[in-house]
Amino acid sequence: MAVSGSDEIKQLAMGINTLIAWLRSMITTLYDQGEHVAVKVCEMARTTRGAVVTAATQKEESVAVAVAAEEMASTLNGVANNTHNAAELASSVDQAANSGMNAVETACQCMEGIRESVEVTRGTVERLTSSSEKIGEIAGLIEDIADQTNLLALNAAIEAARAGEHGRGFAVVADEVKNLSAKTAASTREIASIIGAIRQESQQALAAMHEEYARVADGVSTAREARDRLARILGLAGESTDMINQIATATEEQSVVTSEITEKIQRISNMAQEVNSQMIVTDDTLLQLSEVAEQIFSSVGYFSVGTYHDEKRAVATQFRDQVVVALENALENGMIGMDQLFSRNYTPIPNTDPQKYTTAYDALFERIISPIQEEVFAANPGLATATCFDDRGYLPCHLLKFSKPLTGNKELDRVQNRTKLIFDDRTSVRACKNTAPFLLQTFMRVSGEIIIDLACPVVIHGRHWGNVRIGYSPREVIK
Repeated sequence: MAVSGSDEIKQLAMGINTLIAWLRSMITTLYDQGEHVAVKVCEMARTTRGAVVTAATQKEESVAVAVAAEEMASTLNGVANNTHNAAELASSVDQAANSGMNAVETACQCMEGIRESVEVTRGTVERLTSSSEKIGEIAGLIEDIADQTNLLALNAAIEAARAGEHGRGFAVVADEVKNLSAKTAASTREIASIIGAIRQESQQALAAMHEEYARVADGVSTAREARDRLARILGLAGESTDMINQIATATEEQSVVTSEITEKIQRISNMAQEVNSQMIVTDDTLLQLSEVAEQIFSSVGYFSVGTYHDEKRAVATQFRDQVVVALENALENGMIGMDQLFSRNYTPIPNTDPQKYTTAYDALFERIISPIQEEVFAANPGLATATCFDDRGYLPCHLLKFSKPLTGNKELDRVQNRTKLIFDDRTSVRACKNTAPFLLQTFMRVSGEIIIDLACPVVIHGRHWGNVRIGYSPREVIK
């Protein structure tokens, strides 16, 4: 205000100028402080959200480890029970082996007794055979004597016949001797027959005894081998029982340790949950701080005092006005209808990742809005972006530097071709739905770069269509 007139007016003018300067300084300071708070909130939010993700990941991993540890403990308990059962079974096997050993030992002794009995019987049969042969020899001798006696009786009969009446008594004796000789011969032949049968049966019995003796000897040998093998099994069963008992003990100890680990992991999981909850609360608090900074910008933004943000707001406002004029001219010239311009039918473009869409108005934007975007971007070197979104977060056309032809390389295309996407992050959603004269937000890109996003609403014939958005770095504000 020019200082002139009377002293009172001059003093009043000087006071007003001082107040204006003070207000300008205060508004500038509020801008700077608001910007400083917004930047710090972004930095802290990035760290906090990283901590939230880390805490959530730790919680999930600790829960997974706890579940695995519980399963391991359960498995170890099962193994311990099975090992105890195996130990009891091994003990039963050991007892059975001992019983088998005793039975085989008894069998060996019995087989040995049988072998000795067969040996004695074989000797008896051999002696019987020998005696039968001797009896046969004696029977033969008796038969020879009978034959000679018969001859003698025959000769006596002849002599008695010659003697006549005097030899009649002698003839009677001769007849008796002859009869006795005949009976003796017959008995001797019968004895010889019986002795022959006995000899034949004795020989058969002797042969059978030889075979039986061989079998018994084999049985004794087999029983001894079985006894030796059972003795070896018995030793191995004892060793197995000891080893199984050791395994059972070790398994029980591992089960106890695993249970302790499970409890500790559960405590870690609970702590991670608490940290995660605290980080979420912190993130919400930072979000509230960010909104406070936005309110500061909104409050002081009504006063244009020539700050850096005032300049950018003027750029955004002019950008918005150009877009509105271009779209209203297109409507008047019949290049597009209101229904088409406000259509929110998004048709997916095939084979695009992330998914891109085409609409009833994106082709028009490429013809009439894209040149405006390029002009604003080129005229303001400090800008990071200058684009126009509809109220659903859809970007019909991006700057040409972000609209390069798709290459098929997903990582490269994500950077070089960001047009025709629907942006659903918090900053974009709030910017695109904004209906206030302007909305100034601060966010951090994935690369870590902090960007100020300034949105101005696009209203066509009284209807809110979307927002123009410019992005710029706060590094020119905070040194």
